Amino acid sequence: MKRFLEATASQLSPLAVQPSTRLRLVAAYFSIGGALSLLTLAIGGAAAAFGSAPARSMFAMLAAHPTRSMLWVGGALGWVWTGRLLSRGERAGGVLAIATLAVPVIGWMLGQPVTITTLVLAALGVIAVASSWRELR
Repeated sequence: MKRFLEATASQLSPLAVQPSTRLRLVAAYFSIGGALSLLTLAIGGAAAAFGSAPARSMFAMLAAHPTRSMLWVGGALGWVWTGRLLSRGERAGGVLAIATLAVPVIGWMLGQPVTITTLVLAALGVIAVASSWRELR
């Protein structure tokens, strides 16, 4: 009987660890946001390399400050990684999500210009992650 119960539990375990729709949406938000940031960088870099004046002016700041470019790429990759961790239900993804969503709030507290929309979206993101916290392992 014990073997039967163990076998049944192992067959059902993939269903038992499915993330909720809310957690999947938060994971998708981070994955898609990171992918779009990387795509924007790639398109902007290609347009600037091939002589597009609007792209050159848009990305002139990034070209003049390569550290910012690396931070943008690192942030975008971090969002993709966070989405991946969240989709697997890992608590590290939740920690990274809350940390990245806290960045605009910290900037605002330090006197940096931040729009109210950014602050509201960050707060909603933290609420969404926090409300799914019990699912993360």
